[in-house]
Amino acid sequence: MQNAIHFQKYTTREQWLNAMAEQFQKIYFNGSFAPDLPKCRYSCGWPKGRSKAIGQCFAAEASADHHFEIFISPELDDSVRVGDVLLHECIHAVVGLECVHKGPFRDLATKCGLQGNMKATVASDMLKEQLQELVERIGPYPHAQLLAANQGKKDGIRMIKLVCDQSDCGMVIRTARKWIENVGEPKCACGGCFAVEED
Repeated sequence: MQNAIHFQKYTTREQWLNAMAEQFQKIYFNGSFAPDLPKCRYSCGWPKGRSKAIGQCFAAEASADHHFEIFISPELDDSVRVGDVLLHECIHAVVGLECVHKGPFRDLATKCGLQGNMKATVASDMLKEQLQELVERIGPYPHAQLLAANQGKKDGIRMIKLVCDQSDCGMVIRTARKWIENVGEPKCACGGCFAVEED
């Protein structure tokens, strides 16, 4: 790569992701490594149905105007890491989602410098250097890490164990302490009363 030329600094995540994808088109998807990158939209958002996923590519057929839709997890804020995850998802768009992480996907990912488990690739040292040069050109990813609502701190709701006080019943239920404080301990279907039992 040539010496870094400082380009415009981007203020939104979508602008930055588009600018990085444009660089990928010039470097990786220009006919030498692979076909052109198809029409894609890029955004920062939680991957659907996969809490541990850090990137996701939706097929063009799922989009009303036939764009691939690529999402990068808000948990990522390191510019180089965002770049390599974006590259992984762009490769899905180029080779087609039907390849999953095999065959053409593996071949192109390896050529681009992604390595490791193909379901969760990481950048090789060479790719990290290339991505760092691109970050120097377009500026840092304009985002601060965002943790999922259920991470970082507990929500304060702890389910309380209640046991029927009738020795021949044995019914056990759980409810929120707030419910007990506001409404009172519930009655059991056998006629007995539930009592709090600490776990």
